[in-house]
Amino acid sequence: MDTPPSASVLGMITQRQFTLSDILSSAWEIYSKNFAAIAIITVLIILPINLISGAMTNGIESGDINSISWSSFGILGVLIALFGFINPLAITHLVQKQVEGVTVTYQEAIKAAFGKWSNGIVTSIILAFLLVILYVLLIIPGIIFTVFWAFAISAVMIDNVSGMQALSASKAAVKGRWWRVFGYFIVFGLITGLLSSVVTAIFNFSDSWIVTAVGSTISSILFAFSLVASVLLYINLKSVKAP
Repeated sequence: MDTPPSASVLGMITQRQFTLSDILSSAWEIYSKNFAAIAIITVLIILPINLISGAMTNGIESGDINSISWSSFGILGVLIALFGFINPLAITHLVQKQVEGVTVTYQEAIKAAFGKWSNGIVTSIILAFLLVILYVLLIIPGIIFTVFWAFAISAVMIDNVSGMQALSASKAAVKGRWWRVFGYFIVFGLITGLLSSVVTAIFNFSDSWIVTAVGSTISSILFAFSLVASVLLYINLKSVKAP
């Protein structure tokens, strides 16, 4: 029998400030319970992109550059830009509903993600544009606002906002707890980075671009744990005011 959120640490996420241990344990609770849905979402969205990218890279490395036009790279870029957002949006929806005590299917999560698709694209374009400017002007402001705006895509799904409103929602949640968020993200990155490096080492046995694409997709499935943790952190930050 599944443990309802109210009977676990997860049930306190809107009532008290979570520690790193709370976030990680709650993230594992959701990730493990919904692993099949998360894996299917990632395979459906990310694997095709990895396969197309791998095929193009293989063509270049094999010297068959004439078979690959610049328009092909453009198409790949559009695919990544348009469909890459579906994965984090879908998983964010899944986590949000799990916090509310509702388990959704991968179909429902993907459908919800497509409903916020355009908002995610607009938000990402604005976010990328502003961060490029900040990093070009000075590295430190770029780092500061990278953390402030780290939850912009989560805000698109959870708060039903877009563009600057999503960035503002993320900044408001982080304000007063910047160093805490920065530290948590370092831990999230170390955990998923270690797991991904193991997968990369395992799949390095083959020179096949197909095997590489599959390995990259598995890494993305593991990286989803970090995404689950970051969504939970955002919900906690939004719900509990900074001391």
